[in-house]
Amino acid sequence: MGKTDGDGRRAPRRQKRASSEEMQQVNDEAGKKGAVAASSREAECLREELARERQRVQELENANARVAERLDAAIESVKAILAKQG
Repeated sequence: MGKTDGDGRRAPRRQKRASSEEMQQVNDEAGKKGAVAASSREAECLREELARERQRVQELENANARVAERLDAAIESVKAILAKQG
């Protein structure tokens, strides 16, 4: 028969205590979940940063094209002036 307390009733069972290996496994799993969540947050931040930088590159390329067009126009103006003097 199982253990009883003083009045003949069955004593409640104690829960099995987790071994250090089991505790380590639980901690490892929690650590992995936390690392995955942190990696996911970092990946999202990096995707957002990449999108911003791509937009910035596009804006710089557009500005560069406008400057090139203005320089071409200025060069053509100088050539026209020189041709008239020439």
